[in-house]
Amino acid sequence: KSTSTSMAERWTFGVEIELAVADGEKKQKEKVENKSRRSRSEEPPGRKLSTESENPAGYYSETPYRIEETQSSEILAFKNRIKETLEAEGYHTMIVKEGSNADPTRWQIVEDCTIAAPSQEIFERYNWHSIEIASPAYYFDDCSLCAVQDVCALISSKFQVNINTSMGIHVHVGNGKRGFTLDTLRKLGAFLWTFEPQILTLHPKRRQGSHWSGRLRNRSRLFQRYANNGKPPPTPAQATAEILRAKDPNYLKWYLNKGKRSSAYNLSNLGYNGDKAKPTIEFRQHAGTLDGMRISAWIQTVVEIV
Repeated sequence: KSTSTSMAERWTFGVEIELAVADGEKKQKEKVENKSRRSRSEEPPGRKLSTESENPAGYYSETPYRIEETQSSEILAFKNRIKETLEAEGYHTMIVKEGSNADPTRWQIVEDCTIAAPSQEIFERYNWHSIEIASPAYYFDDCSLCAVQDVCALISSKFQVNINTSMGIHVHVGNGKRGFTLDTLRKLGAFLWTFEPQILTLHPKRRQGSHWSGRLRNRSRLFQRYANNGKPPPTPAQATAEILRAKDPNYLKWYLNKGKRSSAYNLSNLGYNGDKAKPTIEFRQHAGTLDGMRISAWIQTVVEIV
């Protein structure tokens, strides 16, 4: 399905892909080229957002991003191999220290301590690195989804990769520099609360309310407020009525969340008091995968939900 749209808004997105990568590229005879890869003669989609002036979301931070410099030479050299692999195909890439702010016009490589290396005996001969690869802030269109698919195929064909239950796919959805109106947040919050059980069926049970993707109906501060007052959980009608009556976006940001990295729908990046943040809603419940088509389908799903 084409992503072409007549909507006044031009949605933006970024995706974070968690994976374990073995220290060492596959031997040439082991490489299997993915047939979905584009021809090398084509213009790499990743080049479309290569300068700060082209940053669609206008993300910025008070703290400049820091290129990774403190890792051991071995780990840094390995990350550089990934970086060089992406850049050889036209995807401008940087290595970023975990917890630092990154340049949103580039693909980013960061080590993620929440990712577990594979434990099976057959993998023991490899030295695994826990890596997160994050896309730039892209406009939501077919070309951008093609770039995501291409990077996934590129990593799969060049490196030994493991995807396991400790990993997830996180998609940030934005509205360019404009952010989200109160009305949009009210409608989105009501929709997510009402249809959360149906959305959960799209994911494996291990991702349905895990530590890193808590449910609105039993993890949000709105739920906790009822519990703290000795009341039963709010019914969908009660919760959505309260959400739709909200007069302050910060109220929704607070009550629909429960910690920055523990909510399935993370609103903590939104800023409404002049604070500088990337104005996105993060969807955190998708299971880890390096299947570019699956990732693209989920990106399209959450953008259309918003």
